[in-house]
Amino acid sequence: MSPKGVMVTIRGGGGVLLKNEFSYAMNKMVLTYVWTLCIWLSMQDLLFDWDEHNQPKCEARVPVDHIEAMLAGNPSIYPDTAHSSEETRYLAIGTVDTVRWIFVAFTYRVYGGTRYIRPISARYMHQNEVNRYVEEATNTDE
Repeated sequence: MSPKGVMVTIRGGGGVLLKNEFSYAMNKMVLTYVWTLCIWLSMQDLLFDWDEHNQPKCEARVPVDHIEAMLAGNPSIYPDTAHSSEETRYLAIGTVDTVRWIFVAFTYRVYGGTRYIRPISARYMHQNEVNRYVEEATNTDE
């Protein structure tokens, strides 16, 4: 036993975390799930605001209908704190046809009381990114 807390083994991988670290990991997982659920519920009636600069940039990598379909599906959504100094931004990861994984950075815009999703950038994910994401998602689901 450590002075910081009880030793806890998680995920059967032999990794050992202190109780405080385990609590932090669990809290982070629960908060990420709640955050994703709240954002997903708020995205059920989607309206998009494509601007003249970001649409061609996104469409050069991923068709607009794939981006919109992925966001309308059940993506994982995370706050993008590194790029949120001027506006709150989000990162979405998901699939359209369960074959190609898509990464989208977006923000919200409100016009006349109606909220729109404004994609900022989008691209297909590299296989190593997909593998890492799936591994992390699988580990947090256990």
